[in-house]
Amino acid sequence: MDKTAKVDIKSFNNPDEVRIFPNGRLELINVAGSEIGRAIFEPGWIWSKSVQPLVQTCSCEAPHFQYHLSGQLAFKMDDGKEYICKPGDVSWFPSGHDAWVVGDETVEVVDFNGMSDYANELKVLVKEHAEQIRTSEEQRKLILSSVNDGIVGLDNDGKITFINPAAHSMLGYTEKEMIGKEMHLYLHQKYPDGIVLPMEECSMYKTSKDGISRTVDNELLWCKDGSTITVEYSTTPIIQNQILSGVVVVYRDITDRKKAEKISQQQQHEIDQQKQFVQTLLDSQEQLIITTDGETLVTANETFYDFFAIDSIEDFIKEYESKCICETFNVNAPEEYLQVKMGENGRESWIDYVISRSYGHTHKAMISMGSSDFIFSVTAAKLPGEEGLKSAVFTNITEMEKAKQEIEAVNKHTRESIEYASLIQGALIPDNNVFKHYFADYFTIWQPKDIVGGDIYLFEELRDKDECLLLVIDCTGHGVPGAFVTMLVKAIERQVISKIENDENIDVSPAWILSYFNRTMKKLLQQETEESVSNAGFDGGIIYYNKKENIIKFAGAETALFYIEDEELKTIKGNRHSIGYKKSDGNYEFKEHIIEVKEGMKFYCTTDGYLDQNGGEKGFPMGKKRFASLIIENQHETFAKQQELLLYKLQEYQVNEETNDDVTVIGFKI
Repeated sequence: MDKTAKVDIKSFNNPDEVRIFPNGRLELINVAGSEIGRAIFEPGWIWSKSVQPLVQTCSCEAPHFQYHLSGQLAFKMDDGKEYICKPGDVSWFPSGHDAWVVGDETVEVVDFNGMSDYANELKVLVKEHAEQIRTSEEQRKLILSSVNDGIVGLDNDGKITFINPAAHSMLGYTEKEMIGKEMHLYLHQKYPDGIVLPMEECSMYKTSKDGISRTVDNELLWCKDGSTITVEYSTTPIIQNQILSGVVVVYRDITDRKKAEKISQQQQHEIDQQKQFVQTLLDSQEQLIITTDGETLVTANETFYDFFAIDSIEDFIKEYESKCICETFNVNAPEEYLQVKMGENGRESWIDYVISRSYGHTHKAMISMGSSDFIFSVTAAKLPGEEGLKSAVFTNITEMEKAKQEIEAVNKHTRESIEYASLIQGALIPDNNVFKHYFADYFTIWQPKDIVGGDIYLFEELRDKDECLLLVIDCTGHGVPGAFVTMLVKAIERQVISKIENDENIDVSPAWILSYFNRTMKKLLQQETEESVSNAGFDGGIIYYNKKENIIKFAGAETALFYIEDEELKTIKGNRHSIGYKKSDGNYEFKEHIIEVKEGMKFYCTTDGYLDQNGGEKGFPMGKKRFASLIIENQHETFAKQQELLLYKLQEYQVNEETNDDVTVIGFKI
């Protein structure tokens, strides 16, 4: 017997160490060098869920020698055998088992062996849990600080308990200034129309009382400086232990979006007005104007309805058993007339055939009504913004076909020009691919101020394909009035081309062409006297290029030609005389300039829309000097890049100024 040993008495009422764990606690005492533990397990405690994920062993590796005080504790050994220990039992379980509380009664045991190991497991558990809490808190702060939306937590009285940086900075406050404030009274007291928003109508307040989530898409929050922001927000109740303890409010500043929506609505209203105007304009035309995908009729104007004696497209389909106007084409018409399918082996639809062969061709269709055959000239164009949708214009030329045999050669191009004048203006613009045959590089800029414009450029191949003619025209005004003048310009241009193509010996003269335009427009518009009602005309430049002879001829009416030779910019000023106006001299002779060209020379022609655009700090026009500087500074860039730079610089200079006029700039390289 060791007579030096001392009495040692400990009580679990005053344990040496206490460790709290999920669904329980562990009290440890050390008596005479031996560690004894009292464990208390609440209902729902399971070793494999509370401890195993942390220690990462398949089962508990600590043996247990226990006296069971209360509750029932179940054990399952690794071999599958299960045991249940009840109050009064003394048990020994080796390592390799799972354990859990049975029923709803708390389990209390005294363990004489194994609790030290379990305590170490709990120590790991507590450490890991604390680390998880710390990591979770850091993640929460990081997430809240990185979110652009405002996030605010409210208690049941509507007072702010937490707030992320976006929320208080959006309103101009600091976090300290907002914590503890009643959000509704502090920030949310009025509707967008200025009417006071009662507390009981506030969605934040309602959620704090009934626990129902809500979404609001157009209310105001008041900033520190007295201004407001328009927000959309959602409210989410905070439920803890089935008790409503607060609300989370997530809001987003939609002030700019609301402004954009208002602008969009205004723009849509303008578009609707423009559509109505265009439809009224189409209905007033004598031509049959339709839109189609080539097989199915989509829209038609009043002239179409009148011609077929129907009131709607549905009536047309029913009355004529046809889905499209092409199904009414006379199949017995001459070979060159349009049919439903065209081209080699009938692979193209009639409208695609017309579009792909628009230059130098007159397409005709015959529609028979009873005993009468009606002949129409047909032009067509692809419509922007509607995939696969095209527009076709049918001009009734029945009487003209009967009467024009002797004057066919002279009037053919004039008639085509008049027919083209009825097309959607975009159909008049040449296919840019034709430029590739004549120039090493090129660009075209054509930007009407409105849906249609008074600017137009035309390009024609002449005779032996070594000659071409480029017209850059700025007609009176912009919008619809200017567009009508462009159609007249196209009609006269066809007359000019007819004369050139029917006379191989004619010397193409841009100066003569301008004079011809001048006389013809004054006559057609009856503007030969000061008493004339209308006063329409144009400014423009005409460029004739003979690739074989390496010459360019230029004549301009209030329009200049810029060109670069040997890296030096040169300018040819046009005559200070416009075309076709009442004050224009019908006998005026324009000066013609001839330039011998060589490879690498670059030419530019622009209407005044680019030059006269207001902008900059003082709202002054862009001007010829800035335009010339842009050309010379970027002369070594490709023309595609030059086009991009010209448009960018125009937009940059314009800033918030309204667009003055249509813009057309053509550039090409020999």
